[in-house]
Amino acid sequence: MKPGDVEPDHSRGAQGQIDEATIRRAWGDPSSPQVLVGLTSSELVRALGEPKTTAELELTTSSRLLEYQSSLFKVIPAAGSIEIREWTWSKGDKTIKVWLRGAGDQWASFDSLVWSDNVRF
Repeated sequence: MKPGDVEPDHSRGAQGQIDEATIRRAWGDPSSPQVLVGLTSSELVRALGEPKTTAELELTTSSRLLEYQSSLFKVIPAAGSIEIREWTWSKGDKTIKVWLRGAGDQWASFDSLVWSDNVRF
């Protein structure tokens, strides 16, 4: 694990399949906020479907982040920058943001956040 990494909290069955309980926890069990951390991009798509939106961000220590993105400061190197991806899913009144880092086609999640529509940032 790299500095700033969060220990994954997820269950995988045979061949990297994500179990249904893990998917339910991803949508709002407050005892499992990091259930999606450590999943590859393909595992995320299998578990949650295609993201509603995607964005590529290049972050530096002077980046201006939104309130819900404040945890991303922990992965920004002291000098230089880091490229990350931000994926978003919506279901009912919930939104999930997942942040991934990697290169080429090897991307994995390092942080996630879920909130209800009544939360204002």
